[in-house]
Amino acid sequence: MTGTTQVAAVLNPAADHAWAAQAELQRVCRLLEWPDPDIYYTTVTEPGARQARAALREGAQLVVVGGGDGTVRQVAGVLAGTGVPLGILPLGTANLFARNLGLARSDVTEMVQAALLGQTRHLDIGLVRYVQLGPAGPVESPPHHFLVLVGAGHDAATVADTRQALKRWVSWLAYFEPGARRLTKALLPLRVEVDGGRREDLSAWSLLVSNCGLIPAGIKVAADAEVDDGLLDLVHVAPPTVAHWAPIALKGLLGFRREVPGLSYRQARTVKVFSEEPVVIQIDGDPHPDILELDCTVLPGQLTVRTARSTQASTISTLMRGWTGRGAERRILRVLRHTPPEELDAVLGEVDLEALVRKLDDHRPGPDHRSALLDLLVRERRQVLTVARLAQLATALHRGPTPRSHELAIRDLVLSLRGEELEEFKSMVNSSGSYHDLDHLVFDDIGDDELRTQILAHIAAEAVGRASADLRILCDIDDTVLCMLHDRRYPRGTVYPGVVEFLLALDHGAAREPGRPGDLTFITARPSDPRGLVESYTRNGLAELGLPPHSVMTGHILNVATKGRIAERKMANFDRSRLLFPECQVVFIGDNGQADVEVGRAMLARDPEHVRAVFIHHVSPVGPDVRASLAAEGIWLFDTYADAAARAHELGLISEQGFEQVRAAVEATRSG
Repeated sequence: MTGTTQVAAVLNPAADHAWAAQAELQRVCRLLEWPDPDIYYTTVTEPGARQARAALREGAQLVVVGGGDGTVRQVAGVLAGTGVPLGILPLGTANLFARNLGLARSDVTEMVQAALLGQTRHLDIGLVRYVQLGPAGPVESPPHHFLVLVGAGHDAATVADTRQALKRWVSWLAYFEPGARRLTKALLPLRVEVDGGRREDLSAWSLLVSNCGLIPAGIKVAADAEVDDGLLDLVHVAPPTVAHWAPIALKGLLGFRREVPGLSYRQARTVKVFSEEPVVIQIDGDPHPDILELDCTVLPGQLTVRTARSTQASTISTLMRGWTGRGAERRILRVLRHTPPEELDAVLGEVDLEALVRKLDDHRPGPDHRSALLDLLVRERRQVLTVARLAQLATALHRGPTPRSHELAIRDLVLSLRGEELEEFKSMVNSSGSYHDLDHLVFDDIGDDELRTQILAHIAAEAVGRASADLRILCDIDDTVLCMLHDRRYPRGTVYPGVVEFLLALDHGAAREPGRPGDLTFITARPSDPRGLVESYTRNGLAELGLPPHSVMTGHILNVATKGRIAERKMANFDRSRLLFPECQVVFIGDNGQADVEVGRAMLARDPEHVRAVFIHHVSPVGPDVRASLAAEGIWLFDTYADAAARAHELGLISEQGFEQVRAAVEATRSG
């Protein structure tokens, strides 16, 4: 498409990183001088199809869907046959269709890049109808589209048994336990009709009708399956004994073509399955019980999808599917080395950088492919990579274990950046939308004290004489953003009127042109954990509020016992923020229910030039003399966020427009 493009986005607001995806979509559309995207949110009862139809009625020229496989399938089914391109932001648990297309699944910037600007491909989509046994007898379903596969039998029962809460925390591993319990289940008697031929009797642990070949853990259920070949792949799984699961699993993991007992394949345009006893089926991971008949058909080339733009990125993504051997690692390195320098950044933007780092290994006794990759990107070709790509690489390097080679690469990467580029890099890493922010990178994942000292010294040296116009916003959560502990004016869990608008106004700043987004950090005494689950839980709880990109700094279990301990931990987080962003002044927002008054007072005493303002939400009653005394110290007690915005405007921290937006939000709640 040339010129401007009207984009519509259908987002599942409960999906991880949905808020970051929306912000990045809006940012890129504005950068491209396209109209702001129309945003449609899914609900439990309306999971995407209605929103997609509404987007088409409003004239959308490109529909972007953000969510899991179920949300993607709902929107794809509406767009099939319309010619309107679909961009995919894989924000779910398995993200099977995105895996098969080689789309980035962990970095929101890369997702949005491919969804908006990727190459257009015409892909197949499946259509399935089924007959379900209901209370009054068999009932035929309306048609359902599918993108990856339809499964019948114990595979589908495994999906049905998987707990949704467990899926959210441990991703596709949640399927392991219920799947393992079913390995010894008896084969099911089924009948199959392929391309209108005669019906065949067979026994199966599971039958899979596949449009794509790859499922989680890199397992290839159908090695020949292609998403644009106009064919479905029928996979018949029927191990004669439990021992036969080992070669079946190895074939799926390694992708070798040798035949193994209990596994057979064929291709077709239509597949029908019949069962005398009701069975469970799954359609792209959504289970349906009590099914007697299935009718699957392929619709060739009916779905237009945005995918990676370059041949190099497509080759790399294909080589990274499933198990990656040394030969595949060498080919990936060869592709990257032979990519023209001016194209390397774009190619890296189209692949999953986290997966790329993880897939290439340093072998014993060699070769050291991961070290070669890091040398290429961080040292040899560093100057041709954008700051955004370097931030994505840094985030990829500190997901999971951070060996010394990663620490050295991060150190070299940071030390290569100066001035505005360094500031932009820090902001991007800090607002990555996950536990892996700048604070955890420098203070937790970098285990070598000398390397950490070098990084912090470089940051401090680059900040000398470079006062930034952007404010760092350090904000408490309980009784500051959400009514939780001491405030009795609102029900527990209420989002305070105007708080979101106030944080947005501070993030934008007082200048006519909005400041760089991503300057908001929530500091809380909630205890942290090694895997960042508390940070993730906290971030998920804030995800639907429409906040700007932000990070979360938590406490320690020992710091929740007393107000002094709480204050101590928040001050430690303040000191970390000063070391990471010495060029920025700070605004602190808390409440007077616990220790935040003491925290604000300590901040002002420790570094008065660094702290621009302290705002304290008045949730525990105090007299006018206390209020006046705090004001004399530079601590502003406020009753509503309209009061806080008025004071912030007087101090030159927010614009007139920002102040009016906060005031209007508070007034709307009062009048409502």
